[in-house]
Amino acid sequence: MQHPPELARLVNEIRGLQKEFPKTAEVVHFEPPQQDLKNIHLEGRPWLQIYTLDLPENELVSLFTRLQTLLAKYQPFEFIKKLEFERVLGGTASYIKGNFDPAKSDAAILGANPDSYLFFLQELLKPFLKSWAGLIRPYIEHDRWLLNICPACGHTPVGGRQERNGGRRFLVCSLCETEWLFNRVTCPACYNNDHPALGYFTVEGAGGWRVSFCNKCSSYIKEIISDNPVSALDFELAIQLDLLAEREGFRR
Repeated sequence: MQHPPELARLVNEIRGLQKEFPKTAEVVHFEPPQQDLKNIHLEGRPWLQIYTLDLPENELVSLFTRLQTLLAKYQPFEFIKKLEFERVLGGTASYIKGNFDPAKSDAAILGANPDSYLFFLQELLKPFLKSWAGLIRPYIEHDRWLLNICPACGHTPVGGRQERNGGRRFLVCSLCETEWLFNRVTCPACYNNDHPALGYFTVEGAGGWRVSFCNKCSSYIKEIISDNPVSALDFELAIQLDLLAEREGFRR
């Protein structure tokens, strides 16, 4: 699939930067109590509602500074030039817990587009959340979750992946990039499983990418047919699919 050159350059630069973090991640022995495992799967509580993630502030400052320099070159992120780390740090806990209101208030104060500001926060925190999520993935019981939020951090999916062999469908977390099992014939937005109300369309030359939609709630999700994991930034790159879905009247 062809990508807008500037967007492709931005994504590649972010991807390269994030690979350097976290630099000093410690190997942590993580063995959750059995009662926590029970609560998580029976009550549908993501791990980060039970455990608190301690962010390495020195590394976060370092990534903030470099990401700020990188994004300032791009027009949608002009606000970032006047963004102070203390303001960002104060809103990280709420953002990680899924409360975006403080971040949206900060965006309004800065005169920033809320989506651009949320994207910045997401990419700032992603390397640390991915590292942390790696500790708990072995404890995820996929067949007992089947919800439309990430079992690790509770954030929503950026897209989906369906296996070529076996046909299992996974959702991909927008923040920590955890993959989790989800029903093939169910809408990830409203849980509608009425087959005639669900559908998908493909784009010529898209290489396995498609848009799955729900006529009941008018939502859509970008998906790829692949046996290999796909990063959240790959879904962000597939902006062609967003434009086509929105043209057909669907929304994310």
